[in-house]
Amino acid sequence: MKLAVGNWTACGPIDFDGKPVFPWLEKLGGLYRFSWPATGDSYIGHTSNLRSRMGGYRAWNKPQTHPELFDALRTEGGMVEVLTAATLGGQPIDLSRRDGREMVEGFLRYTLRPTLNKDG
Repeated sequence: MKLAVGNWTACGPIDFDGKPVFPWLEKLGGLYRFSWPATGDSYIGHTSNLRSRMGGYRAWNKPQTHPELFDALRTEGGMVEVLTAATLGGQPIDLSRRDGREMVEGFLRYTLRPTLNKDG
């Protein structure tokens, strides 16, 4: 079966006002990618609620959990993109379901090799 993903949609920059500030996102399930074109760094994640997940990063105060991502979110030049459509064998994958999002995230992490994701 062929897994196909839609196009990433650019949502805007990650700003910083003492905490990361993200562009407004919809309340729907999907994947997100943070990227820093100047350094080539990137991170891919998935969530059932894109808007709520960005709020979680804004309130995040535990750099020991993932220090590289924590530092990157406080660096200028970051961008947010989302992916809300994928198919498997021509059939839509329900990205409101965790198993569907994890399958697509695993595929993207394997093929795109984001630098800030921890494998293991």
